[in-house]
Amino acid sequence: MIWQLADAESLLVAWKELPADELNAALAGYHADFIELHGRLPFANLVQARV
Repeated sequence: MIWQLADAESLLVAWKELPADELNAALAGYHADFIELHGRLPFANLVQARV
């Protein structure tokens, strides 16, 4: 979905490698922090991660 944004080719994409058993908790934390700051999930995140 992010490729539908204007100027998508200029987006900076980054990632963080984590052990598989830490992924859900990390993503749930990122989602919760983002929602606290912005009141909604980040663009193209259709479902909130849960631990």
